[in-house]
Amino acid sequence: MGLWRRLAGRVGLAIGSAARQIRHPTLPLRQVEKVLTLFAAGFSGLDLAIKPFRPKPGPSAYTDTATIYLPETVAEFPDQGLNFGLYKLMVTYQCAQLRYGTLEFDGFFDEFDEPELAVDLYTILEHQRVEARLLRDYRGLRPLIQACRADAARKRPSLNNLSPKQQVVEALVRSALGTDAGNLNRAAVAAWERARRALAQASDPEALAVHTQGLTRFLYGEVATLPGRYERVRPVHYRGEIRPDRVADMRRSRQQTVEPTIFHIAPDLAEFEVKTAAHRTRPVDHLVVRPERVLVRPDRRERGALAPDASEHVLIADLSIPEQTSPVTLTEADRQGALLYPEWNYQLQTYLPEWCALRDRPLPKGRPQYVDEVLARYHGQAVTLRRQFEALRQDPKKLRRQPEGEEVDVDAVVEALADLRAGLSPKENWYATKRTRRRDIAVAFLVDLSGSTGGWLPNGRRIIDVEKEALILLCEALQVLDDRYAIFGFTSSTRRQCDFFTVKGFNETYDETVKARLAGLDTFSYTRMGPAIRHATRLLAGLDAKVRLLLLITDGKPNDFDGYTGAYAVEDTRQALLEAAQWQVRTFCLTIDSQARQYMPWMFGEGNYTVVDNVATLPVRLPNLYRTLTAT
Repeated sequence: MGLWRRLAGRVGLAIGSAARQIRHPTLPLRQVEKVLTLFAAGFSGLDLAIKPFRPKPGPSAYTDTATIYLPETVAEFPDQGLNFGLYKLMVTYQCAQLRYGTLEFDGFFDEFDEPELAVDLYTILEHQRVEARLLRDYRGLRPLIQACRADAARKRPSLNNLSPKQQVVEALVRSALGTDAGNLNRAAVAAWERARRALAQASDPEALAVHTQGLTRFLYGEVATLPGRYERVRPVHYRGEIRPDRVADMRRSRQQTVEPTIFHIAPDLAEFEVKTAAHRTRPVDHLVVRPERVLVRPDRRERGALAPDASEHVLIADLSIPEQTSPVTLTEADRQGALLYPEWNYQLQTYLPEWCALRDRPLPKGRPQYVDEVLARYHGQAVTLRRQFEALRQDPKKLRRQPEGEEVDVDAVVEALADLRAGLSPKENWYATKRTRRRDIAVAFLVDLSGSTGGWLPNGRRIIDVEKEALILLCEALQVLDDRYAIFGFTSSTRRQCDFFTVKGFNETYDETVKARLAGLDTFSYTRMGPAIRHATRLLAGLDAKVRLLLLITDGKPNDFDGYTGAYAVEDTRQALLEAAQWQVRTFCLTIDSQARQYMPWMFGEGNYTVVDNVATLPVRLPNLYRTLTAT
């Protein structure tokens, strides 16, 4: 009897297996490989190959940044359309990892004693962030994601016989799929509560991959202390896996040369044009915020102890502040009334659209007598500069032998009489006229108003004070020319608040109002250069001028405390400068940063920047630089 039962059981299993095969037809990858390759190229903008592999224990996918590896066959659904949808969703997630910075984790997992645990935690949290981003940006994917999520939730393994570490990670997967976490071991309950909160934070579509890394470090510290061994959890089939070893191997084995898009800003912000320009990518830095230098005012004894010629040195407080990251969300209130500019993410080689909210804000007015005090202090220099700028004026040119004009050209008349007496037909160009050649120039001065420009010099003045004095002398000298010029200031406090100040507009005269604004220039927060350069470029691009120049005056690298730092900030600034070049706007930088030679050639290019070693000479250097750059 027992034998018959066993045989019947085997027959039943065979019949059930056959029935499942009928209900779940197999879809081979080779049938849809070409379509998926085109889909990957369209979604990512990259030339990605599709190759098969045999994942265990179930269907999964991963990418090494050059190839997307998919299972040889898929048979998860009774409907072939859903099986193809699963393939498509696998490709979507792998492309999204490249687009949203998931795989930029150079060396991140080396800091963990149990790297497999860290990889699983990072994978779950990061895929949750990516999914939130996809659901926001591509709403048409929602039905397919929901179907695959429900299917994946039904196939998760039981928590029984799992160690507390594995239970927390598996419960995290279940929660990410929208299902109940299950009954956890008592030792795992506390860690699970923290994991659940971390998952909620990772679900923010505005978060960055660096934010996920911070959550991974926090969660790893909670889970790694639990008892028991850790074995990898089963991947979620439609989300796929993250394989750091394959990504690292691929990067070591190839030189990356890319063709990024350049975002062109139309003068009225109504249209955008995309072109390409090839350049080699630079090494990736982690987006970790390094707080700006805190500058302190020296007391009189310290200033007196310095040498008389040491006025170029800035005294910087030696304060140690922990590095931190702070992802920031752009709310509807932030967008209201703001100009929204993109930001270049060099890691993904794409623009983050409408990323920075910029507002043109009014400046507080300073003391009316401030400008007169500066001119009195630099009286001799002001007189010299005015004479030098007068020499730039191009006197009217007398054009002779014209068919019409304001006066008779005597030489032409004499030649005409001579031709008549010789029996020749005289030319009728008997007049002379004067024509003034106009300097067709438009210049925008973009002044860094970050907090570090409040640093005190040994002579008792701040950096921003010296910059103001230089601008005042320049404005006085420009009174003798017809050049169109404007002065703008900028600062930032995350991408939510990019402030742009108009000191003097192109259509304004240098009057008492402008002088009061110059006197009111002061220091503010951080130095997000990208949106300020893009906005100044937009204003210059709207002018009809033969020469359009954007002159940046700064004291350091681009920096902001929401992850806009290091290579990320430098690359976005460089991209903004490339955009300016596409609009025939020349850019030049005057900086007082002694380390500028390490990064300025990459941002502005050789010959397009100058370093002022002695800050006190700025009132002389700036007008002289202007004369050199605008010589025609």
